[in-house]
Amino acid sequence: DINLQPMVSSTDKQIYGAELLLRISDDYRNIAMRTDEVVNIAAKHDQIGIISHALLDFTASLYKEYGALFFSSLGFRRFGLNTDYSFFTDKNFAKDIKKYIEDLKLPKRFIAFEIPEHDVSTHIDEFKSIAKMLRDLNIVLVCDQYTGRYISIEILKEIGFDEVKISRNLVNHIDSDNQRFNSLKQLLL
Repeated sequence: DINLQPMVSSTDKQIYGAELLLRISDDYRNIAMRTDEVVNIAAKHDQIGIISHALLDFTASLYKEYGALFFSSLGFRRFGLNTDYSFFTDKNFAKDIKKYIEDLKLPKRFIAFEIPEHDVSTHIDEFKSIAKMLRDLNIVLVCDQYTGRYISIEILKEIGFDEVKISRNLVNHIDSDNQRFNSLKQLLL
Protein backbone atom coordinates (compact mmCIF):
# COMPACT_ATOMS: atom_id res chain seq x y z
CA ASP A 1 0.00 0.00 0.00
CA ILE A 2 1.07 3.54 -0.59
CA ASN A 3 -0.23 6.17 1.80
CA LEU A 4 0.08 9.92 1.77
CA GLN A 5 1.29 11.60 4.94
CA PRO A 6 0.37 15.29 4.87
CA MET A 7 3.09 17.91 5.14
CA VAL A 8 1.92 20.94 7.10
CA SER A 9 3.40 24.42 7.06
CA SER A 10 4.56 25.53 10.50
CA THR A 11 3.60 29.14 9.73
CA ASP A 12 0.00 28.88 8.61
CA LYS A 13 -0.80 25.26 9.64
CA GLN A 14 -2.02 24.47 6.10
CA ILE A 15 -1.28 21.26 4.20
CA TYR A 16 1.14 22.02 1.38
CA GLY A 17 2.07 18.54 0.24
CA ALA A 18 2.40 14.90 1.11
CA GLU A 19 5.12 12.40 1.75
CA LEU A 20 4.58 9.07 0.07
CA LEU A 21 4.72 6.21 2.55
CA LEU A 22 5.18 2.67 1.31
CA ARG A 23 3.68 -0.10 3.44
CA ILE A 24 4.47 -3.72 2.62
CA SER A 25 2.57 -6.59 4.19
CA ASP A 26 4.10 -9.92 5.05
CA ASP A 27 1.19 -12.27 4.35
CA TYR A 28 3.11 -15.27 5.72
CA ARG A 29 3.40 -13.69 9.18
CA ASN A 30 0.18 -11.69 8.66
CA ILE A 31 1.81 -8.41 9.65
CA ALA A 32 2.77 -5.14 8.05
CA MET A 33 6.53 -4.80 7.84
CA ARG A 34 8.09 -1.80 9.55
CA THR A 35 9.44 0.78 7.12
CA ASP A 36 12.96 0.49 8.52
CA GLU A 37 12.84 -3.29 7.93
CA VAL A 38 11.91 -2.78 4.28
CA VAL A 39 14.58 -0.13 3.82
CA ASN A 40 17.25 -2.23 5.52
CA ILE A 41 16.45 -5.26 3.37
CA ALA A 42 16.37 -3.18 0.19
CA ALA A 43 19.62 -1.38 1.07
CA LYS A 44 21.34 -4.67 1.94
CA HIS A 45 20.56 -5.90 -1.57
CA ASP A 46 21.18 -2.51 -3.24
CA GLN A 47 17.51 -2.24 -4.29
CA ILE A 48 16.39 1.11 -2.86
CA GLY A 49 16.23 2.46 -6.40
CA ILE A 50 13.51 -0.04 -7.32
CA ILE A 51 11.32 1.19 -4.46
CA SER A 52 12.00 4.85 -5.28
CA HIS A 53 11.21 4.31 -8.96
CA ALA A 54 7.97 2.56 -8.01
CA LEU A 55 7.01 5.54 -5.85
CA LEU A 56 7.89 7.95 -8.68
CA ASP A 57 5.74 5.88 -11.03
CA PHE A 58 2.90 6.06 -8.50
CA THR A 59 3.29 9.85 -8.24
CA ALA A 60 3.26 10.12 -12.03
CA SER A 61 0.12 8.00 -12.30
CA LEU A 62 -1.66 10.14 -9.68
CA TYR A 63 -0.63 13.29 -11.47
CA LYS A 64 -1.72 11.90 -14.86
CA GLU A 65 -5.05 10.75 -13.47
CA TYR A 66 -5.98 13.82 -11.44
CA GLY A 67 -3.91 16.57 -13.02
CA ALA A 68 -2.33 19.73 -11.73
CA LEU A 69 -5.64 21.46 -11.05
CA PHE A 70 -6.67 18.77 -8.58
CA PHE A 71 -3.39 18.95 -6.67
CA SER A 72 -3.29 22.73 -6.55
CA SER A 73 -6.92 22.92 -5.39
CA LEU A 74 -5.98 20.69 -2.43
CA GLY A 75 -2.96 22.85 -1.75
CA PHE A 76 -0.55 20.04 -2.64
CA ARG A 77 2.50 21.77 -3.98
CA ARG A 78 4.93 18.96 -3.20
CA PHE A 79 5.41 15.22 -2.99
CA GLY A 80 8.23 13.90 -0.84
CA LEU A 81 9.95 10.58 -1.49
CA ASN A 82 12.20 8.90 1.04
CA THR A 83 15.23 7.31 -0.56
CA ASP A 84 18.96 6.92 -0.07
CA TYR A 85 22.23 7.44 -1.90
CA SER A 86 21.86 4.28 -4.00
CA PHE A 87 18.85 5.77 -5.80
CA PHE A 88 21.09 8.42 -7.34
CA THR A 89 23.75 5.95 -8.51
CA ASP A 90 21.52 4.63 -11.29
CA LYS A 91 23.20 5.80 -14.50
CA ASN A 92 19.79 6.76 -15.96
CA PHE A 93 18.62 8.67 -12.90
CA ALA A 94 19.00 12.22 -14.26
CA LYS A 95 17.49 11.30 -17.63
CA ASP A 96 14.57 9.41 -16.03
CA ILE A 97 13.67 12.11 -13.53
CA LYS A 98 13.93 14.82 -16.18
CA LYS A 99 11.53 12.81 -18.34
CA TYR A 100 9.02 12.55 -15.45
CA ILE A 101 9.15 16.30 -14.95
CA GLU A 102 8.85 17.18 -18.63
CA ASP A 103 6.21 14.59 -19.56
CA LEU A 104 3.96 15.53 -16.65
CA LYS A 105 4.80 19.23 -16.76
CA LEU A 106 5.36 19.11 -13.03
CA PRO A 107 5.62 22.47 -11.26
CA LYS A 108 9.02 23.57 -10.00
CA ARG A 109 9.95 22.05 -6.63
CA PHE A 110 7.01 19.60 -6.79
CA ILE A 111 9.25 16.61 -6.03
CA ALA A 112 11.38 16.39 -2.89
CA PHE A 113 13.89 13.65 -2.14
CA GLU A 114 14.43 12.95 1.54
CA ILE A 115 17.78 11.36 2.45
CA PRO A 116 18.63 10.18 6.00
CA GLU A 117 21.33 12.21 7.76
CA HIS A 118 23.63 9.22 8.26
CA ASP A 119 23.51 8.39 4.54
CA VAL A 120 24.35 11.99 3.63
CA SER A 121 27.31 11.99 6.01
CA THR A 122 28.86 8.94 4.33
CA HIS A 123 28.51 10.43 0.81
CA ILE A 124 29.22 14.15 1.31
CA ASP A 125 31.23 14.68 -1.88
CA GLU A 126 28.79 12.70 -4.00
CA PHE A 127 25.83 14.67 -2.67
CA LYS A 128 27.47 17.94 -3.70
CA SER A 129 27.13 16.98 -7.38
CA ILE A 130 23.75 15.31 -6.81
CA ALA A 131 22.45 18.50 -5.14
CA LYS A 132 23.55 20.60 -8.12
CA MET A 133 21.85 18.24 -10.57
CA LEU A 134 18.63 18.27 -8.51
CA ARG A 135 18.72 22.05 -8.19
CA ASP A 136 19.01 22.28 -11.99
CA LEU A 137 15.89 20.07 -12.20
CA ASN A 138 14.05 22.16 -9.58
CA ILE A 139 13.85 19.27 -7.12
CA VAL A 140 13.99 19.86 -3.36
CA LEU A 141 16.67 18.00 -1.40
CA VAL A 142 15.83 17.27 2.23
CA CYS A 143 18.03 15.84 4.97
CA ASP A 144 15.72 13.43 6.79
CA GLN A 145 15.93 12.02 10.33
CA TYR A 146 18.29 14.83 11.33
CA THR A 147 19.88 14.63 14.78
CA GLY A 148 23.01 16.70 14.30
CA ARG A 149 25.06 13.67 15.30
CA TYR A 150 26.58 12.92 11.88
CA ILE A 151 26.70 16.22 10.02
CA SER A 152 26.29 19.91 10.78
CA ILE A 153 23.68 22.24 9.35
CA GLU A 154 26.53 24.32 7.88
CA ILE A 155 27.80 21.34 5.86
CA LEU A 156 24.26 20.52 4.70
CA LYS A 157 23.94 24.11 3.44
CA GLU A 158 27.32 23.86 1.74
CA ILE A 159 26.32 20.60 0.03
CA GLY A 160 23.10 22.18 -1.22
CA PHE A 161 20.33 20.72 0.93
CA ASP A 162 17.17 22.83 0.93
CA GLU A 163 15.51 21.59 4.10
CA VAL A 164 16.06 19.52 7.23
CA LYS A 165 13.52 17.24 8.93
CA ILE A 166 14.25 16.74 12.62
CA SER A 167 14.27 13.09 13.71
CA ARG A 168 11.07 11.92 15.36
CA ASN A 169 13.21 10.44 18.16
CA LEU A 170 14.27 13.96 19.14
CA VAL A 171 10.74 15.36 18.99
CA ASN A 172 8.96 12.56 20.88
CA HIS A 173 7.93 13.53 24.41
CA ILE A 174 9.30 17.10 24.30
CA ASP A 175 6.07 18.19 25.95
CA SER A 176 6.78 16.06 29.04
CA ASP A 177 10.58 15.69 29.10
CA ASN A 178 12.41 18.94 29.82
CA GLN A 179 15.81 17.50 28.92
CA ARG A 180 14.55 16.43 25.48
CA PHE A 181 12.92 19.81 24.99
CA ASN A 182 16.14 21.65 25.84
CA SER A 183 18.24 19.35 23.63
CA LEU A 184 15.92 20.00 20.70
CA LYS A 185 15.92 23.72 21.42
CA GLN A 186 19.74 23.74 21.32
CA LEU A 187 19.73 21.86 18.01
CA LEU A 188 17.30 24.35 16.50
CA LEU A 189 19.34 27.31 17.72
